[in-house]
Amino acid sequence: MLFFLTFDPLVQLMGSKAHLESFLTLTIPVSLLLFALPRARNSLPLTLSAGVVLGLAVANRINGGVAVIAALAYMAVRWCSRRDETESIRSAISRDILRLGCFCLVGWAVFILCFPPLWKSPLLGFVDFLYQ
Repeated sequence: MLFFLTFDPLVQLMGSKAHLESFLTLTIPVSLLLFALPRARNSLPLTLSAGVVLGLAVANRINGGVAVIAALAYMAVRWCSRRDETESIRSAISRDILRLGCFCLVGWAVFILCFPPLWKSPLLGFVDFLYQ
């Protein structure tokens, strides 16, 4: 399915080669699934791999940033529907914020690596990219 959506001639004709909608369609859910999985497994490599997929999604099109909003919503729902009382809500929130920070930071780094014109000024170039 991945190869069909990525290399289908009709999808390539409708979108440009740099902005394949099929690639964006796959990377957003995969990054969210990889972000949600480490919560149960407590795995840093899964969080970092989710950030890599997020960076590829944002590099494909800025709409990939919706994954961060969805991750925030997921965390808020998890905080409101907590069933385990073994840890305090404050420690759960701080752990999830750190996980989200790693997710976003790795995604930003991958995005910068995919756009060589932003290498001169990664932070200001990224802000300018978001503004445009």
